[in-house]
Amino acid sequence: MGIGDVGGTSPRVLDAPRAPRSRVTLGDAEITGSLTQEQVHSSVRRYLNQIRHCFDRELLRDPGLAGQIIATWTIAPDGMVSEASIATNTTANQDLAGCLRRTISRMVFEEPSEGTVVLVRFPFNFGAVSE
Repeated sequence: MGIGDVGGTSPRVLDAPRAPRSRVTLGDAEITGSLTQEQVHSSVRRYLNQIRHCFDRELLRDPGLAGQIIATWTIAPDGMVSEASIATNTTANQDLAGCLRRTISRMVFEEPSEGTVVLVRFPFNFGAVSE
């Protein structure tokens, strides 16, 4: 037997620790303007994988990460987000909040009626699912 051989078997590879499975749920938005709750939720759901990616990356660093981030944004008359910010962040994770804000800034919504703007206050709930 050579150095490192134990009984002629190949070395066992240890499994790397797995991050908990993430769960991102969407709360009810407060909307001021001509878009409905369903129209806003429908657009946000199209970006859910990107939002989950933000959370998954931080969950690898902190497996206990959980909480709610309430984001606010303005939808311009062309359906683009003209400004986005974080109103509250109970996760206390600034990287997650920044990633969420950047994702919201890239969202596209239906154009509001009559060339108006829409103000949105939207809760995102983050948690891990135990297996």
